[in-house]
Amino acid sequence: MEGARRRAGPVYFLTDDDVIVTRPQAFDPFPGLASTVNGIHASYPEPESLWESKDAPPRYSAEYEASDQGRRLLADLSLPAVPFGEQVQRLMLAYIAEERRFRRHTLATQSAAIADIEGNASATYTMRLTAGGASAGLELVAADDPVSGPVSALRLRADHVIVSGQTTLEDTFISTLVARQALVADLRVTTLMIGAEAVTVTRRAFAGGEIGIASPDTWVTVATLALTRAGMATDLAASLSLGGAGSGVLELAFFRGETQIGTARQATGLDGRQVQVSYAAVDPDTGSGLTTYTLRASKAAPATTGGWDADMILTNRYLAVQQFKR
Repeated sequence: MEGARRRAGPVYFLTDDDVIVTRPQAFDPFPGLASTVNGIHASYPEPESLWESKDAPPRYSAEYEASDQGRRLLADLSLPAVPFGEQVQRLMLAYIAEERRFRRHTLATQSAAIADIEGNASATYTMRLTAGGASAGLELVAADDPVSGPVSALRLRADHVIVSGQTTLEDTFISTLVARQALVADLRVTTLMIGAEAVTVTRRAFAGGEIGIASPDTWVTVATLALTRAGMATDLAASLSLGGAGSGVLELAFFRGETQIGTARQATGLDGRQVQVSYAAVDPDTGSGLTTYTLRASKAAPATTGGWDADMILTNRYLAVQQFKR
């Protein structure tokens, strides 16, 4: 059956035998001084200056200048999408390091190196390169066996990677990514680093049913949310609608497990008219692992409320939990 036919492997390989040794092969070890860079200036938008363009500290190298006949040969780099000074410095260093890699090789291949791929066929081109540190490496597989192996693969290990043009990445792990513009269809983040800060994705819970508060001696749980903490302080925020049969005063508190985190008071409107309540606090504990936070409510002690002691009703309860490393 044509549709079920299997290929034993790729139908074409590009190897050293395909290189035309009788054609010129160019090796350019060093460019001229006009094409050489040994220092760099850069500008970037500074958030603390209302995003105005700011010059980053320049990067110079006495070693590079000495090898370039004592001349300072500068590049000017504009980074309008990088608002973090530390990141700008890393990119400047990466740019200079790339400019100092002088060796360029050019070779010619046979016309058979161009192959048509149809149906279930495949072709393979593999290039391996080792440069810099012992762990640096590059492997490109344009197409592998589509039946028993991956269709394509890119394996790259380096301190800095520069990708130009439109790029599509699927199932990719990148430890550090700098992008001028990116369109992400589905992004799943555990902890997001923003400059020198880290933030976890906000978790939220909402409930619209009624809960009655009638006792000044008992905390009633009105909202619950679990969060896997990552060793950072936790921001807690809540809101709810408060009403009652008459005038009353509500006490609110966040709890981590059974540990109370702050407290707040809010009175109903006159004669129990409904009011909106918002409450926020920070849990400074830097523990980690799955943690349950609760928002609890109680009536304030009558002796402290000037006679406002009516039972109360809570609705539209909202709880949000998020972590920040400041």
